[in-house]
Amino acid sequence: EGLPFRLIGSTGRDLFVTDDRDIDLAAIVNAPPTKVPLDATIRAHWLVIDGEQPAVPENPTPLLEEDPAVSSTAEGAEAIDFGPTILSQAGRAVRKTEQVQIKTMATHALSVEQQLFFKEITEAIMGSDDARRTEALHSLQTDAG
Repeated sequence: EGLPFRLIGSTGRDLFVTDDRDIDLAAIVNAPPTKVPLDATIRAHWLVIDGEQPAVPENPTPLLEEDPAVSSTAEGAEAIDFGPTILSQAGRAVRKTEQVQIKTMATHALSVEQQLFFKEITEAIMGSDDARRTEALHSLQTDAG
């Protein structure tokens, strides 16, 4: 009896429904229209420039940098924590003209089937047969892999 459902119908099927409140559609239809949002825009910004995060509203506020952590061991020798702050300080010490980032070329091995699929799709899309182009685009859109 404590459940908010009630039994409806006796046609051999048990159907349980909840009592929903009625909504006045006239009030919704006669309500003043809401403001239409402005057109969607895309704006780019840099997350990091030369290893430092710029202070722009789109970026989260940076944490305050602390001095590198120095801890002494049992023998009394000091060890420096080589965390991100040490690396960023070392990166700042290098002159900007000496900072060169080299990205290695990554080769991805494609199977014969993948190469054949790429060739067939490319030919179908670049070709003049509209039916074949539509079929290729549909395959790219719907096939999982």
